[in-house]
Amino acid sequence: MGNTDMTKEMDSATLPLIYVNMDGELINPMHGYTVQQDMSYLRDSITPLSDSRGVSFAMERFGHTIDSINMEVRSITGKRLIENGEVTVSSTLDDMLYFDLQLKDLIDDNKEYQLKLSIIEDGSKEIFYYTRIIHASEYHSVEKIDFAKQFHDRTFDKEEVKQLARYMETGNKNDNSDFGIVDIHSSLDQLSYGELNVKEYIRPSYTITELAQQTASIKCDFVASTRVDDVIEYYRIEEYYRLRYTVDRIYLLDYRREMSKILNTDNNLYLDGGNIQLGIQANDTQIYESDSGNVLAFENAGRLFCVNVSESKISELFSFYSVKSMDERTLYNGHDIHVLSVDENGMITFTVYGYMNMGDHEGEVGIAVYQYNSLTNTTEERAFVPYKKSAVILREEMNDLTYLSKSEVYYFVLDRTIYGLHLADRRVDVLATGIVKDGFKISSDQSNIAWQVEADVNHSKSLILMNLNTQASSEIRGESGQYIKPIGFMGSDFIYGVANKEDVYTDMAGMTTFAMCLLRIQDDNGSLLKEYSEDEIFVDDAQIHGNQMILSRVKKAKDGVSYVKISDDQIISSEVEANHVNSLSSYSDELFKNQWILIIDKKDEKRSLQKLTPKFVLFEGSRKAALLEVENEDEYYVYGQKGVIGIYENPSDAVIVANDNSGVVMDDDGEYVWIKGNRSSRNQIMAIKHVQATEEKGSVAVCLDTVLGYEQIIRNSQYLLDEGENAKSILEKNMENATVLDLTGCTLDSVLYYVNRDIPVLAVVGEQAYLIIGFNENQIVLMDPTSDGLYKKNTVDMSDYFKNHGAVFLTYINKN
Repeated sequence: MGNTDMTKEMDSATLPLIYVNMDGELINPMHGYTVQQDMSYLRDSITPLSDSRGVSFAMERFGHTIDSINMEVRSITGKRLIENGEVTVSSTLDDMLYFDLQLKDLIDDNKEYQLKLSIIEDGSKEIFYYTRIIHASEYHSVEKIDFAKQFHDRTFDKEEVKQLARYMETGNKNDNSDFGIVDIHSSLDQLSYGELNVKEYIRPSYTITELAQQTASIKCDFVASTRVDDVIEYYRIEEYYRLRYTVDRIYLLDYRREMSKILNTDNNLYLDGGNIQLGIQANDTQIYESDSGNVLAFENAGRLFCVNVSESKISELFSFYSVKSMDERTLYNGHDIHVLSVDENGMITFTVYGYMNMGDHEGEVGIAVYQYNSLTNTTEERAFVPYKKSAVILREEMNDLTYLSKSEVYYFVLDRTIYGLHLADRRVDVLATGIVKDGFKISSDQSNIAWQVEADVNHSKSLILMNLNTQASSEIRGESGQYIKPIGFMGSDFIYGVANKEDVYTDMAGMTTFAMCLLRIQDDNGSLLKEYSEDEIFVDDAQIHGNQMILSRVKKAKDGVSYVKISDDQIISSEVEANHVNSLSSYSDELFKNQWILIIDKKDEKRSLQKLTPKFVLFEGSRKAALLEVENEDEYYVYGQKGVIGIYENPSDAVIVANDNSGVVMDDDGEYVWIKGNRSSRNQIMAIKHVQATEEKGSVAVCLDTVLGYEQIIRNSQYLLDEGENAKSILEKNMENATVLDLTGCTLDSVLYYVNRDIPVLAVVGEQAYLIIGFNENQIVLMDPTSDGLYKKNTVDMSDYFKNHGAVFLTYINKN
């Protein structure tokens, strides 16, 4: 008889790895892609070139034959080819292959470019590798990497760690009771793992994620082990360093270490008094369970597990690595796992999205939907959705909506488009495109969504409310002369606001107040539950936190047009969210300190858990699903220590988050919009001279004309203002080769980034406008058209003035 087994193990990782060889230290590991990627979204690493524009690489082949290596150097957006050619191998040693790259004099100093390496291996297969490169001899990258290495090594030695005290900012208020997260404020004892005997199990891998003349961000990944009473436990650990180089010393601006125990199912696991020991964890563990709680799933250190309580079984549903199979490729943390449903029969549907380390989609970026069947102990792929942008962007996008309906339609949002993927036939529905995040709301259980029909969040006349389980949708429209906006959900109840057209006010600077005269709350059947309104009082914003809604309120100012803030109000819902049957808890241990346990509700005597390892169902053909290609407005991507930490439509929101997280902001073309800490101590735009306001031309018009004139554009801004335009719209309509940025809400210190780049910043307070055109350590240089000339003001004083008076900041970046 033939082989009737229609299952298999997940295919092992096969792709070679490429490292940057920096003075013998292998850094910046590059993982292979089997499909070419859009370079403008790839920011995993940045590689410094030598003084002669050279760089050395090392490839770990894992037994493969490499036929040829080619390279391309492109602009940071990937659109313009700078240089290409074939690369010559310099030497080989065992499984390692070494090669050097020497670029021509075609790139500018201190400017980032994209490098793509493509290899042909085993005769036909082409694999692609990416990193950014920069020729910057004064960036001191070797010293910065050496600092991170020495810091890391000293954390394992109680005597050596004392030398790190000068870099730490240890405070009395910091929590030193948890090894899961250690940061720059932790104690030296916490930094050096207390009394735990922690050893490196897999060597650390260093990646330079951001690099500037003074600063750098470096990530370190490794696996460590501990031995207690002859039991060996393993931990995934990530360290993040942000450094500043000076001639005298290197300063540690920020440090964070995340440590999570790897659940080892090879050790005997028990339901001991209803508990499963998870140990030290850096992140909150999410529990997904059936209605009775008898079947539950949870994620641990990048692996997905299922526990069947009544049958005393534990299954490892998905993982790219195991305790017996850990290397740089399998451990690469470029994906997330999310459970979509768990039923009483042990059927679990889940999704894996991001970079695929191994298996059928090795080297691809996308969304894979799987279904586990406990009766057959098999996992089947239901669909795979390829994604054209980077894995870090995909992982951030999927935070908005990922929901499986009862009819097995999988709903998610990508690139401001709501998709419905039918798992039965992989047909894709498009519910809406061009959605605005402020106009898109999701219930806490994700079964109900609402979105505005029009793209302008402040001028929408209708919205769509949809139940994803029933697929029933309804349109809610405002009355004639009204605009409506979704506020959100409290449980399953939906709240939206109504504003009269004449109450939506846009000031001279372009700031809009959406003054809602009425809030409506309706249940999931559309029945009105409550209305909120007060005479001559408007709600301009509302935030929902659990069962509480905080209402930000305004009233008309004396001019009868603009608004002034008044006290907040709140609405409380009596609806209580259902609790899990099973739960998580923590306890303190003298050796391990804070540890986590999974508490199983059905307590019983000590029972051994039987370990199951599912196999994957074989199938013919492809289960890929194609998405609609859509064009959207620009978005802004915030990159922090761990990759993308936010995607925003408004640049001000992006800059605020980047400033709080020592990050950078990129646009859709891969161009820098804002960088934390990358600023000189002083600068002034000398080409901008003082211009006096007159009775015919106010300060806003003078400042606008000055900015436009600085860019060789001549306009009569006062005429445009008199015709009903505002400062923002005038800049947007007349600066065709620039992206205008509304940075209202950002700090003065943040917007000085643009002045450092010789770009003026327009600040508007009421009807008074200023141009910020210079700064030094303690002062800023202002052009005030109502004064007699340029003058300097104390930075702290002006920062307080702008903040307290709600200043609008407008600036721009020129398009390359």
